Amino acid sequence: MVVRHLTPAEVEVEEAHSFDQAVGKLRTDPPDALIVNVIPVDLNWHDLKTFCETHSPRIPVLFESCVYRSPEEAGLGALDDSASFLTKPYHVDQLRAEIDRLLASAQSQIHSPTPSTNA
Repeated sequence: MVVRHLTPAEVEVEEAHSFDQAVGKLRTDPPDALIVNVIPVDLNWHDLKTFCETHSPRIPVLFESCVYRSPEEAGLGALDDSASFLTKPYHVDQLRAEIDRLLASAQSQIHSPTPSTNA
């Protein structure tokens, strides 16, 4: 609900209520950008990150967590320039800035996609 409020009206916001649902949507109808709540369960966050990095066009992603303090601690490894990590709690202005970054990055990816190794 907060993301919907902070996102421009012309941007469609979709939700996935499980990891499997999110992965299914990524594979069938990839979004232009992604926000992921990284929780402490045995899920393959690194593969999800790799999918976003290698997709053409690349899918910018914000990983957020109230448990992990860094992408490395969450099992994501180092993030490329299309991804970022935000630790909860954070101020709404930080989330707004990240949403703006995602939208700008998605727009630039659409106009100049990075070649993918997963065609």
